[in-house]
Amino acid sequence: MPLCAECGHPKDHHQDADEPVSVGICLTGSDDAWHNYERQSAATGAASGHRIDVVVDRDPVSETGVTVYVNGAKATGPDVRVHVLDPGAGEADHEWLTGHLQHDDSVPVAVRSEITVLAKDYHRIQYCAHPDCDA
Repeated sequence: MPLCAECGHPKDHHQDADEPVSVGICLTGSDDAWHNYERQSAATGAASGHRIDVVVDRDPVSETGVTVYVNGAKATGPDVRVHVLDPGAGEADHEWLTGHLQHDDSVPVAVRSEITVLAKDYHRIQYCAHPDCDA
């Protein structure tokens, strides 16, 4: 049975929206349940028989380069999304954190969640005195 690209649950765990401009819902009670079912594409990874390799070139005096290969072929274009979290030396300030917690609607929930966990850890949110951090 095909799984949802957003949450990984089957289609029968989803309910369509009541009207065309609304968003559907995943009935499993996941953290971000409000989304429409979108079937996983063939490029979703090992479950579909694909191998994905990522080469990260972290040049200490220049920008970081990332190259993605799917089944040994270099992948380029709009289907490749790269998210870089680099707080630099020292601690990541509150402005840095806020910028990394803003995402396009197209960013999958699992990716958003990982970025949020990493960014909050870099920011040391538990020690931040900013009112938004509730420390």
